[in-house]
Amino acid sequence: MTVGAFLINLEGSDTRRQAAVAQLETLGLDWLRVPAVDGRGLPVSTFDAYDDAAARRYMGRSMTGGEIACHLSHAKAAQAFLDSDHALGLVLEDDFTLTDGAVEAMGPVLDWLSGDNAPPWELVNLGAHKRKISTPFAEVAGRTVLRAHYFPMLGTAILMTRDAAARLVADSAHITCPVDNHYRHWQTRTGRGLSVWPPLFRAGDHPSDIDARTQRADKTQRRSTYGLAKQRRLWVDKAIAMAHKLRLAGPG
Repeated sequence: MTVGAFLINLEGSDTRRQAAVAQLETLGLDWLRVPAVDGRGLPVSTFDAYDDAAARRYMGRSMTGGEIACHLSHAKAAQAFLDSDHALGLVLEDDFTLTDGAVEAMGPVLDWLSGDNAPPWELVNLGAHKRKISTPFAEVAGRTVLRAHYFPMLGTAILMTRDAAARLVADSAHITCPVDNHYRHWQTRTGRGLSVWPPLFRAGDHPSDIDARTQRADKTQRRSTYGLAKQRRLWVDKAIAMAHKLRLAGPG
């Protein structure tokens, strides 16, 4: 089963592109650069797909132009994957760094995920920075493949099926949260998210150009109920994730 990598990269971010491409070449994957949507400094009213009222209800704050553009960039990469002949697509943000042993583990992990022993899945977070509510499923090339009931944050490296890519593209017509929050909300409910631990990728030591979370001004955009909305979101997702974990464990 063929896997293609789709690298999200802003125009002008040549140093990042070169560093990312050099690492991709070591993996031996077919890859395509996807020009990122640039939302830096743009008002949220620029984006027709963005629903500010819904974002404020769900997140307790407005999103920034950078966050909306990051979400759209992931959907753009997913569409590029759908336009290709690949069976699986790896969406990468250009600030990724390969972890120790990733080059050796990548092939076996991708082969296993493509095989009959893998559970039904939609997304695999290959760059999870934490291992939270999850269930170990298999050991592959020194990595543990986990059922990620509480899908990890960060969208640095997301492997997806064609059906999942189509869903992401469709969902991008109505944006209410940053893309990593969207991945968590979606996969926590379907129970078809996986992760790999230790991760094969990690976010780089520099902030992402396409996300610009470090530049966001959400403190000035927060509702008075921001804390309540955040805690409600976290605990609802955790409750759903734990229910999936307990159901999988069975009685006893």
